[in-house]
Amino acid sequence: MTQQITIRGKVVRTVFYNQKTRFRIAIFRMEDSRQDIRVLGFQLPPPLGDILELTGGYETNPPYGKQFRILRFKEVKQASIEELRKYLSSPATGVGETLAYKIIQKFGSDTGMVLMKNINRLLEIEGLSEKTIAHIRKKLKV
Repeated sequence: MTQQITIRGKVVRTVFYNQKTRFRIAIFRMEDSRQDIRVLGFQLPPPLGDILELTGGYETNPPYGKQFRILRFKEVKQASIEELRKYLSSPATGVGETLAYKIIQKFGSDTGMVLMKNINRLLEIEGLSEKTIAHIRKKLKV
C-alpha cells in the first residue's frame, strides 16, 4: 500500500460482500473529481447515498488494477430521504417504488440505519414477508 490518504465521496455500487466477515468491495465515486474507483475494506456501508471519508491507500492487484484499501472510514453526511427513496426505487435493489415509499414512510431518516443494522425491522411493514426481506437483503448485500 502506498502512503495513507483520505478521500471523500459515496459508495455507488457493491461488487462483492461477505456477510460473515462484513468485507465489501465497492465502486466509490469521489466527491471532488466525480471519478469512480474500486475500494475494499471491512464494515463499509452499502450504497445508500451517505457521504463518507475513507482513509487508506492505493494498491495494485494484477487482475483488477489500482484499488483503494480502506483502513478506516467515517460518515460525513447521511443520505437525504429523497436520496434513499431514489436508491431503494432503483432496479439494483429489487424493492420498487411502492415498497420504497412504504419503507421511507415507516422509518423516515432512520431508513439507512434500519437497512444496515436491523433489516428484519422491515417486518414491521404490513404485508412484507420474510421471503421478501431475504430478497432485499440479498440485493442490498447487507
